[in-house]
Amino acid sequence: MEPTSPKGHDLRERDWYSLHNGVRDTFGTGGEFHISGRATLMDDSEIRAIASRAASYQPEDRYVLFELEVNEARCHGYGDVPLPDPRHWVLSTG
Repeated sequence: MEPTSPKGHDLRERDWYSLHNGVRDTFGTGGEFHISGRATLMDDSEIRAIASRAASYQPEDRYVLFELEVNEARCHGYGDVPLPDPRHWVLSTG
């Protein structure tokens, strides 16, 4: 992301994130998925090179890179998609 991104500022300051997919329509077609966890700024040039090669675009040199650790994931469906079992996962930190 751009180094001036407000989200990047939030990640540096708080180090946590939460992502939720949008649903296709008011019926929830396709279901929902949510993840949350910790974000770590990555300054390692080797990791950055790996991420750049994996990207579907050419990241600019000025972009900053965060690693997103997943601590919790959950899904919810409305009958139109098969869901995994379990539907909620929490990473044990103990």
